[in-house]
Amino acid sequence: MISAITPFRGRAASNMLCTRAAGLGGAIQMPFAPPIWTIPMRLNSSDESYEEQKSAKKQKRRDAWERKESRLASLKTRRAGRPMMGQKRKAFQTWFDPLRQKQLFQDRKARRDGLSWKVKVAAIIERQPLVTWDKPKWLKDYEELETYLQFFGKEFPKELEWTKFPTEFDRPNVTEEELIATLPEGFTPGPRETEADLTGNVRTLDRKLKTRVFLAVQENEKWTFPTAMARETETLLDTAKRATAEAAGTELVLYCPSNCPMAVDTFAYSDKDQGKNENKGYFGEKVFYFRVQRHDGDVEENAMNVDDFAWLDKDEMTERVNEQKDENLSTLFHYLL
Repeated sequence: MISAITPFRGRAASNMLCTRAAGLGGAIQMPFAPPIWTIPMRLNSSDESYEEQKSAKKQKRRDAWERKESRLASLKTRRAGRPMMGQKRKAFQTWFDPLRQKQLFQDRKARRDGLSWKVKVAAIIERQPLVTWDKPKWLKDYEELETYLQFFGKEFPKELEWTKFPTEFDRPNVTEEELIATLPEGFTPGPRETEADLTGNVRTLDRKLKTRVFLAVQENEKWTFPTAMARETETLLDTAKRATAEAAGTELVLYCPSNCPMAVDTFAYSDKDQGKNENKGYFGEKVFYFRVQRHDGDVEENAMNVDDFAWLDKDEMTERVNEQKDENLSTLFHYLL
C-alpha cells in the first residue's frame, strides 16, 4: 500500500518520483516520463526556392542596416546643424589614438635597433588679438534687449539721481553708432579692417586684428614654424628662443608663459635618409612645439635665414600645410593653434 508520493530531490527530480511503500524499509524509484512537446513544422506556402528565400532574408538585413546607418547620420546634428555632444572629442580621439600608438611603436623600434633621436624645437610665435571680435547680430540684439528690460519701468528717488544714465544715454539700448557719435570732436577710431586685409599682405603684423596670427616661415618649399636643433647645454625653451632669433632676428621680444612644450611629433627616417652621413646613428627626429607670445618688436627681414615668412591665422596655416600634402601635420596644427 502506498502511503505517500513525494518528489525525488536531486538531479533526477525532473524525471523520477520517489514512492514509499508500507512495510518496506526503503524507497522505490519509479521513472517519470515528461510530457512530449510536439513542434509543428512551418510549411512554406510560397513557391520560392531556398536560394531565393536566402537572398530575400539577406536583402532584409541589408535594408535594416541601411536604415540604422541613416538614422545615426541624421542624429549627428541637432537644431540647425549644431553638432552633438562629444562629436569633436570623438574626432580628436580618432586622429590622436593611432598617432600615439605609432609613436610608441617607433620608440620601441629605435631602442631595439640601438638608435637615438634628433631633438628639434619649434617656436609657435603668437600675436594676440588687438581689437575685440565682431559680435553677431543676435548677440547685439540680446544685449540691447537685456539692458532695456533691466531699467524699464524703474523710478528712482531724487536722492538717487546718479543711478540714471547720463544725458547722452537717456535711452538704455544705445547703438554703437550713437556711442561713436559721443566721442570728442576730432577723435576718429581706427579701422577694424586694415589696408593689409584689403590687399592680402601677409608679411605684416597689421592684419587680422580680431584674431591671433602666428609667424610661419618657409624653408625648402615647406611652411612650418621657426625650428632649431637642441643642444645639450641649453633647455628646450632656450632652443625655442634661439630658433626665433636665427629665423626672424633679435628685434622680436617674446613672452614665454611656460617651460613645458605643447606637443611633440616624431618623424622616422627612411632607409635612404638613414644612409646619409648627418643621420647615421639616428632613427628619426622628435620635434617639440613651444607656444610663445610676441611682446614687442617685429621680424628683421634683412637678417632672416629663411626663404619666406608670413603672419598667418589658424585656418591659413593649416591650409598651406595641407597644400604640401602633409595631412598629419595639418591636423596637428589644427589642434595646436
